[in-house]
Amino acid sequence: MDEWIIWLLITLVSYFTIEYFLYKKYTPQKTPQPQESRAVEPEPDAGLEFEPGSGADLVTDPETGFKSEFRPELVSEPRPISESELEAGIIPELEMAEASRAEDSSLEEEKPPLTFWGPIIMMRTQRGQKLLDRMARRERLWRAYGSLALGVCAVSMVLMFYLLAWVTTKATEIPASAAPTPDQILIIPGINPFVPLWYGLLSLSVALIIHELSHGVMTRVGKLKVKAMGMIFCVFPIGAFVEPDEGELNNAPKRVRMKVYAVGPTANILFAILCALMFSVVFMGSAVTVNDAYLLNGVMEDSELDRAELHDIWIQVIELNGEPFDPTTLLYMEGLPAANQTVTLRTFYEGEYQDLQLTSGVMLSMVWENSPADLAGMKQGMLLGSINGFEIRNGSGIATALNGTSPGDNVTVTVFEYRPEQEMYFPSNLTVELADYYQYYSTNHPELISSDDDHLRNRSFIGISSSYLGFSDFGHPDNFLERLQSPLLNSKDFDGAMRNLAIYIALPILKLSPMESPVSDLYEFQGPLAALPQEASWLTANVLYWLFWLNLMVGLTNVLPAVPLDGGFLFRDGFDHLLCKLRPKMNEKKREELTGHMTGIFALLVLFMIVWQFIGPRL
Repeated sequence: MDEWIIWLLITLVSYFTIEYFLYKKYTPQKTPQPQESRAVEPEPDAGLEFEPGSGADLVTDPETGFKSEFRPELVSEPRPISESELEAGIIPELEMAEASRAEDSSLEEEKPPLTFWGPIIMMRTQRGQKLLDRMARRERLWRAYGSLALGVCAVSMVLMFYLLAWVTTKATEIPASAAPTPDQILIIPGINPFVPLWYGLLSLSVALIIHELSHGVMTRVGKLKVKAMGMIFCVFPIGAFVEPDEGELNNAPKRVRMKVYAVGPTANILFAILCALMFSVVFMGSAVTVNDAYLLNGVMEDSELDRAELHDIWIQVIELNGEPFDPTTLLYMEGLPAANQTVTLRTFYEGEYQDLQLTSGVMLSMVWENSPADLAGMKQGMLLGSINGFEIRNGSGIATALNGTSPGDNVTVTVFEYRPEQEMYFPSNLTVELADYYQYYSTNHPELISSDDDHLRNRSFIGISSSYLGFSDFGHPDNFLERLQSPLLNSKDFDGAMRNLAIYIALPILKLSPMESPVSDLYEFQGPLAALPQEASWLTANVLYWLFWLNLMVGLTNVLPAVPLDGGFLFRDGFDHLLCKLRPKMNEKKREELTGHMTGIFALLVLFMIVWQFIGPRL
């Protein structure tokens, strides 16, 4: 068995174990209710004989002959203990039992403040109870919020289960190199490579507190007891809990219990939406680009740009030979120097401007196989100097040079080839016999041409693609900023909105959050935020994003229909409620068994789909 499978199993078992002990929400079992005590009359066939005595009946055991007084008041309602009994140390037998049970109960409730499970520490405290009671005073508001939470969790549960199922069907299509690794399983700062340590610790702590505080307040709104509150640590906080009275919670009406489960994930989801709005509208809405210039998102291999190590996609190209650089007009840009001449390229990166001296020229980005250029010895990476004496200074120059030629004509092409030993370009002249465009594609790439392309007949074809200096892809910082400001509104259709939303959520995976240099160097804040230091504004923006991200992950994960997650208990009670409506005459025991089976099936199904994300790509 591979190491990653072992780590996966250990992590999953640990996670579900922690969640199980964290919430202590077991399958509901009706707690026996206390019954009124009453005087118990001995049965006639109990084997005891009664004799009249002074003030009390004498009970004789026929086997031992032992006689004792039977006092009904000792087994009826508990009575206060007299001072004489206390002084003499006499406590009636039943009251002694009641006192013993009360003492055992108090000892059971007094759990230690710290509990150790190997490296995991659970800290319990009685503090915070008054805070819960104060927050629970607005019962009407909290009950309305609980009803809203049931709807939010129901919709989120369906969406998350569908999303997980859809991803499961695509798991085998993911390359093994791109499959999740063991350290990406849990969203724990310092372990997960996508979650930064300090932003993650702060945001995870807030998410856990919001989640469990909501559980606790709704528990008190439902008039249920909260035994303790606390946190779980494994070096860093990995969990928080509010421990309700299990007996009271299990015997509470299903709707009350479901609200207790639902408010935790809903609080995380709503808080995530609030943080996202503040991040996008307040902060990103106040940001503008420092330079209105394009980003160098791609360069050709072995090109001038490649040799200048301009590889980062966040490099801005500001000027070319002192003129503003616009790649949209690069093919037709006038005034470009001839091939093998020096040009100055100004860039902006990590807050600094840099002037680079590069060799100008239209570079061959591709030479088609078996094309006239290929047969003549032209290669990718060469600079194209001229065709039949016509200087090629931009991309449109190739088409201009071939005007007036016909298939079968021989043309002289001047190229410059770079030699790393001398770090220079050396010219050479090649003779190229032009081909017929339609005939070449019909012979070599018939899938790319059809009868509708008859207009390509008798058109000269040389078989090259070009790129000035080796530029291959561009972007603009405004495009990224717009996705951060409103990923849904800046979309033309539903698919585009979903893609933008996916990018918005996937910023940590794309290593774009927290936003730091060189990304943050491209933007500056205006308006009221301009009065703050830029570093403070970016720090706050990053905190808001991570509060959004981790609260969203905690909330959506907890709505999955799998015990011991909140969604699992919601699914259990919801399914039981549905059975009561659809089959009101079903036997209660049978209904509970069916509910338990369905809850277990869905829990195992969710667990399988999670595990499959790691196994499927590696098959």
